[in-house]
Amino acid sequence: MKLIYGNNGEAYRIEEEDRDQVGPSFHLRVHASHTQSSFIGRADFLWMDQKKEVLKLADIRLNHKAVLHFRKFKLLWIFSPIRREDRNCQRIGLGTQLLKHSLECVKAKGVKRVWGNITRDDYQENPKLPKWYAVWVSM
Repeated sequence: MKLIYGNNGEAYRIEEEDRDQVGPSFHLRVHASHTQSSFIGRADFLWMDQKKEVLKLADIRLNHKAVLHFRKFKLLWIFSPIRREDRNCQRIGLGTQLLKHSLECVKAKGVKRVWGNITRDDYQENPKLPKWYAVWVSM
């Protein structure tokens, strides 16, 4: 687990899921002791060779919003009503940090090459993606 901070100053945690046969997966969650763990996004990789030296970035995705569930405790551990709060999770640097951390982890495991594709829909939604990927994947 690694803590990262968004441009909004809030803490988030990245957890690695080891999927040995398929490829590593990194999950991004809100990190706060007063909330349930809220899933925000993920970066999934697929092994492309038997020696496990080449990975394909299969998907990197951040939800537009995360719903945080706040719980307060009363005496005798009785739950009070749950309060929900929506948070915007895009355009605050989380995708960049998720990709950077993921690449550092897989390269530390001996991966020599990482590649990925950008779909037409991805490009239409964010025309800056090719430049963004080129900076991080070529590390």
